[in-house]
Amino acid sequence: MSLRKSHIGEGKYAVGYFEINLSEFEKAWNTMYSWLSESGYQPREASPYEIYHNDYKQHPEEKFIMEICIPVKPL
Repeated sequence: MSLRKSHIGEGKYAVGYFEINLSEFEKAWNTMYSWLSESGYQPREASPYEIYHNDYKQHPEEKFIMEICIPVKPL
């Protein structure tokens, strides 16, 4: 296993928790950006990222348990 350090910038983030199959990643990201358009926030100039909480191969339904994090700022 290879580990990598990243710097997470300060500020607000929209965070969505998902349990999804490999085929549902696009839908999860679209859900997050749809929510943003209704929330009073917009993406800010920083990279969004995903945090994984499991090894999908060890999940009984081979699902990814993960969070999508999008840096945001008010509209």
